[in-house]
Amino acid sequence: FKQKTAYEIGVRLVGSVIGFNERWGGEFCTGEVELTIDNGVLTGEGSCESWGSATEISIEGEVDEEEIEGDGSVYLDFGWGDPIDESGDLEGEADENDISVVFEVEVDAGGGADTFEFTIEGQAE
Repeated sequence: FKQKTAYEIGVRLVGSVIGFNERWGGEFCTGEVELTIDNGVLTGEGSCESWGSATEISIEGEVDEEEIEGDGSVYLDFGWGDPIDESGDLEGEADENDISVVFEVEVDAGGGADTFEFTIEGQAE
């Protein structure tokens, strides 16, 4: 008989998200995200506010032991230019009560290629 971990049973987490972009001077948005881990699958939805507009965040990944791998997607609409809708690889780690994941998306934000990085930290409710 193998005892199930919290990830196999299911756990809800509340977290924060921070968006970074070096060209724009570092941190450009902060917000909240709701996360769920159920049967080893991590999902999350949230947004972060930046300059009066919301950036929508969506993540999905697999939790294997304490490592997380998957995809993160972001929808950025700053009110000028075309909205950005991109996805990137998600990596992170988790333990019994905490989760930490990072994903990057590369976009063409008008002035050439640019990289946005999103860091999500969460704790069990």
